[in-house]
Formats: sequence, structure tokens, C-alpha cells
Amino acid sequence: MIKFFGINTRTGKVLRPLPVRWEFLSLGWVKINTDGAARGYPSLATCGGIFRESMWEFIGAFSVFLEVQTAMIVEFMELYMLWRKLKR
Repeated sequence: MIKFFGINTRTGKVLRPLPVRWEFLSLGWVKINTDGAARGYPSLATCGGIFRESMWEFIGAFSVFLEVQTAMIVEFMELYMLWRKLKR
């Protein structure tokens, strides 16, 4: 699958490790992660997101195939889909 999309799996030398620490959100907060991608300019594109409560409980998610789009349109669609999901 990685070869199909032409993704380079060779990376440069890591200069220094960066520790990551995950913390729970304050009560009542919602964590929203979104991402989107377009393989070219323009090309096939998709975007999606996930919503979690303060204790990482799953609230909902979305994913959308955007057909042929540019990366800029993908980023706008992420925001639009997020807004539509939050309106419900």
C-alpha cells in the first residue's frame, strides 16, 4: 500500500529524541483531531476527524472522500465538516 501511494519510508537521521506526554483534558472539554490529504495538485483527496471527551471516550468521527481536489480545498473541507458535525 505504501509503495502504491509513492510514500518515502526512508527518513533522515534523528537529531535528538523528543519525548511526548499525553494528558487528559479538563472535565467538560472535547478533543478534536482532523487531518486531510491530497496526493497531488489537484488529485484524489480525503479528510476526516475524531471527537473525544475529556476522559478520551469516543464521541464521534467523520471521513469524506473529496474526489479530485487541491490541498487547500481539503483543509477548508476539514473545517466545514467539523462545523457541520458540531452543529448537530
